[in-house]
Amino acid sequence: MNLSGIAVKEVLDNREDIRDIIVIHDDLDLPFGKIKIKSKGGDGGHKGISSITTSLDCNEFFRIKVGIGKPENREDIVKYVLSDFHKEEQAMLANLLKITANAAVILAITLNINLAYNYLNPSN
Repeated sequence: MNLSGIAVKEVLDNREDIRDIIVIHDDLDLPFGKIKIKSKGGDGGHKGISSITTSLDCNEFFRIKVGIGKPENREDIVKYVLSDFHKEEQAMLANLLKITANAAVILAITLNINLAYNYLNPSN
């Protein structure tokens, strides 16, 4: 996963527009289950995103960040990211993935980050 840029670049080489790429990835800085959409930005320390921005020489692609929370001890991050979800989280995972996939489809069809955001946050 830390070398995701290689695969993304290969896919993008067959397309004309970087907006054809939507990256869905985990995010330690968001609480579990929180979803955030961005159209550009830094990698936030995420090695897979860093690989993509380096391979594409661009950070202006759509990304859907899915919160996984973070461990209290920063030294346990690798172990935390690679570990299984807790039972409570596993119970919520199927619905979370469905919501994320639906947001990605809305984004892919409309290329409208606001529409996808409003889907995820209907109270706004």
